[in-house]
Amino acid sequence: MKETSKNFKKTIVFFLKDLNMGGAEVFIVQLSNYLLGKNYKVKILTVSGIKDLPHHIDKRIELKSLEKNTTREAIFELLSFFRKNDFDIFVANVWPLTFLASLANLFSLRKKSILIEHGVLSKNFENESSFFKFLHNLSILVFHNLSSKVIAVSNAIKKDLIKKGVSQKKITTIYNSFRKLPTTNESGLSFADWTDFSGLKLISIANLKPEKNLFSLLRAQEILQNKFNVKTKLLVIGDGPEKEELKAAAFKMQISENVIFSGFVNNPYPYLNRADILVLSSENEGFGISIIEGLSLGKTIVSTNCEGPSEIINEKGLGFLCRKNDDLDLAKTILLASKSSPDKNKLLLRSKDFSIENIGAQYEDLLEEISAK
Repeated sequence: MKETSKNFKKTIVFFLKDLNMGGAEVFIVQLSNYLLGKNYKVKILTVSGIKDLPHHIDKRIELKSLEKNTTREAIFELLSFFRKNDFDIFVANVWPLTFLASLANLFSLRKKSILIEHGVLSKNFENESSFFKFLHNLSILVFHNLSSKVIAVSNAIKKDLIKKGVSQKKITTIYNSFRKLPTTNESGLSFADWTDFSGLKLISIANLKPEKNLFSLLRAQEILQNKFNVKTKLLVIGDGPEKEELKAAAFKMQISENVIFSGFVNNPYPYLNRADILVLSSENEGFGISIIEGLSLGKTIVSTNCEGPSEIINEKGLGFLCRKNDDLDLAKTILLASKSSPDKNKLLLRSKDFSIENIGAQYEDLLEEISAK
């Protein structure tokens, strides 16, 4: 039996691979909570099973999983979801889920859909075969243009999608927002070797996967420690497939005493608040949610000069940009940043551009625009 929505403006379904810690997941949970508060009925649908809920999800939001291990396995379950559930707008996040949602929509009763891309797809798949790239580009050219709207979370992503054939009229840029979380921890902080450290405290908040290029950050830490004789410790918050390799690399570089891998932390703000510098070392970055979180706490930021970060740190005084894949330049930029005194009011003012109130209102306007068509 199909569900009906009563006393709500609209019913919105957000589609994600899972609810693990990542920029897309963190943002969609925020947006879901915001829209719920604006009298939308919100559901979150995932491909993989929902285990822990690391994010602050309002209990009134319905969570459902297709209980599949891969995207390919989920197509028939997704078709069934489209047929059996009543909703107004389906919002899919990140290719190939954006493609999968468009395909399911095509073979079911036609519904309104929004596709959100959180990364620069040309960069994400640049090492794939020519045949894969052909099919990938074809799927975007055809199916993204069939959607009601395509959202890019940075202008760099928008330009990339337009190059792949998405109509300029179909696509718009709406940035992600930062979380509002406590900066203190009532149960106390862990990692005393870092929190109580008297030297330069660096922090990186990232999914430990190749595009984050954390090996470069480790090499920069080695340069700071052994070449520049800087008393520094690095806290890496996050989990991912490269965690054990990164630990082994730190040990081999003989810097493991000054590098702490925390794993997943539900609320990183108390640690970010203690840090001297937030560092992002990505090889490519569609947006960079940790940067706006750092801005919201008035923190000094060092980032590689890649897509999303260069749009956020878009003027002097907001942070420091260095060359990608250049360990020495990253180390030198961290050293330069450590000697600076940022204007915290300027950082806080810039962060307001990425508040959930501002970004959420843009989504509300878009949802109403699509609903009216």
